[in-house]
Amino acid sequence: MFYLNVRRALLHPGCNPTLGLPEPESLEDYQKMPSRKVDTMVQIIKHHLAKTCARPLKLVTPPPQSDSSEEVIVAFEENMERPEVDVTDMPPDRIIIYSFFIGNFPLIEQVSHSVIYFA
Repeated sequence: MFYLNVRRALLHPGCNPTLGLPEPESLEDYQKMPSRKVDTMVQIIKHHLAKTCARPLKLVTPPPQSDSSEEVIVAFEENMERPEVDVTDMPPDRIIIYSFFIGNFPLIEQVSHSVIYFA
């Protein structure tokens, strides 16, 4: 059980019931105590909702001589070779979020729905 609680807490500390922290029940609750993994998920969702057939994303680690040590999510360069596709009549992109731990679903669902429907 210890292992599962630790793994669940890797998404957000509130997902581990043994820590005694409240699991966020709304986007506002989440924003009071955010998590890097969920923030990354939000960035990816927003990127793909902004444009149909949005460019894939990649995680970029700053070079060692950089002042920042935080990794950043960026879109692949627009000048990369890619066939031209007319997206005028295409449906919006579909987004699938996978989590092995079903106990984390309420937090993932709450935050992702807030981003999709209220952002």
